Amino acid sequence: MPPASAACSTTRSARSGLIGSHQEWLPLLAADGAAEAVAALDSAAVLAVLLPELESGAARRVARLDELLPVYRARPETAEWLAAGDCLPLLRFAALLGPGDGEGAWLAQRFALSRAERRTLRAMRALPGEPAGRETAARLVFEHGATALGVPAVAFAAGCLGREAAERILRVVAEEVLPVWRRPPLIGGEDLQVELGRSPGPLFRGALSAVRRAELAGTVTGREAALALAEAWFAAHE
Repeated sequence: MPPASAACSTTRSARSGLIGSHQEWLPLLAADGAAEAVAALDSAAVLAVLLPELESGAARRVARLDELLPVYRARPETAEWLAAGDCLPLLRFAALLGPGDGEGAWLAQRFALSRAERRTLRAMRALPGEPAGRETAARLVFEHGATALGVPAVAFAAGCLGREAAERILRVVAEEVLPVWRRPPLIGGEDLQVELGRSPGPLFRGALSAVRRAELAGTVTGREAALALAEAWFAAHE
């Protein structure tokens, strides 16, 4: 559907209260020319009906995000991620909303978002933080998994990151951190019991999380180092 036609159709749905994520909104954001369609909705004052919470000029973020899409499509691993399911429309939706803490129940209800869509949208809107290196990428992947690939694009669209920093985070997430995240952790709860003589308890999760974060950050690369870090974590928190 051409952008102008999609915008008109969405306008009718918005005015009748029928728009939902699986009816017209996400398909509009998935289409070529989505930025143009969103701009048309903004010009017609329909975007303000759909999303009165948005600040003036928010629609421009979708076009800015699209500037970075060729970078995603140039890498096989990020191109595959972008093409999967509703990833692209949710990424554009996240850019429209801008970085922030969660999406709120109002958004899920208004656009009929599934729980999975809500989690994806929330993760894509995470604040990347500084600096734009391995530690930041590791934190994002630890907290959000592969959806962390969308964070630099949304931050770039909002002006929170420059293009160079956004591309750097994307590269580190895709090439350095996600390959580690996709492998089994270096140690698990059984290792804490057998190797360190620890009994299962409330500290287990913290110790394993600390090791996993260090593993993703590249500061722990072997089993012995992972066990040593876990032991040090226990000692510091007992």
